[in-house]
Amino acid sequence: MNPRIADTMSKVTARAGVIQALLSARDGQIGVAQNQLSSTLSALESIANDQIDYYKTLVLHAQTEIAEGCGSRGGRR
Repeated sequence: MNPRIADTMSKVTARAGVIQALLSARDGQIGVAQNQLSSTLSALESIANDQIDYYKTLVLHAQTEIAEGCGSRGGRR
């Protein structure tokens, strides 16, 4: 996932979750508010994990490219 998109999704999810929880808490539904915050945190964790996986893939790709580039030169300059 594109990092900018993931960041935007994370921010929107967090804000929406907090707003929903506040509205529920205001209506006296504390349990519902807690569940909404929990769901929001789970969604944010999932997005963060997707970002970590994305960057791990980039690092692995770069390492592979570097290793192949060094091997193709055969040590000559």
